[in-house]
Amino acid sequence: MLENLFFRRNQKIKKVLNSDIIVVNGVEERASNLCLKNYGIPQEVGERYKVKVIFPRLKIAGVIEYIFSWHSLDEIDIPNFEIEQNDITLRAAKELAPLIKEHLQIEEEIFSLEEQYNKVNDLADLVSASELYSNQLELYEKALVQIENLLIKAKQLKNIYIHLINEGLIGIQIAGYNPDNIRDNRLAFDSKYRTIREEYQYMRDAATAYQELTHQQNE
Repeated sequence: MLENLFFRRNQKIKKVLNSDIIVVNGVEERASNLCLKNYGIPQEVGERYKVKVIFPRLKIAGVIEYIFSWHSLDEIDIPNFEIEQNDITLRAAKELAPLIKEHLQIEEEIFSLEEQYNKVNDLADLVSASELYSNQLELYEKALVQIENLLIKAKQLKNIYIHLINEGLIGIQIAGYNPDNIRDNRLAFDSKYRTIREEYQYMRDAATAYQELTHQQNE
């Protein structure tokens, strides 16, 4: 019997981690102003079958806030998109989930790039003051330019994510009162978002000096 329970839990964990959206029963009673109601985005499973879930909500003046909270596996269900296809909040949540995950990822990358910039800048100052290593100064200066360009592009991408997520969450609030009033102006931003994302990825792949220094630091 314990083996069956263990198997069922593991199967449910796999389904949760493979789902863009999950239902967290009772969460609306414990947290206020959740734009996606009891729908959340699973992030990871920790000890004792606890699931870390992301809930987006809008603060004053449309500022996005993410709530990260842990919930028991028993509190969680997987929504049936075929049965609940008329649920506007569920449809919006499914569309927003990948954007929110990518937004959080680009935030981490920006933080990492800023750390790398400061580190490389400090090393460049040391190299410029050295007779023995001064021949490496050009590599450090080139890496600084590449990191700076990556930061500019990453922040542009971050702003697109924020806009798309913000508009999606506002649309959910409006649709809650009158579904006929909801507008879809995302096509232009989708195109811009895809263009900037592709440019950012290309710049990362082409940033040879930055990659060379990163590889040296990891050795």
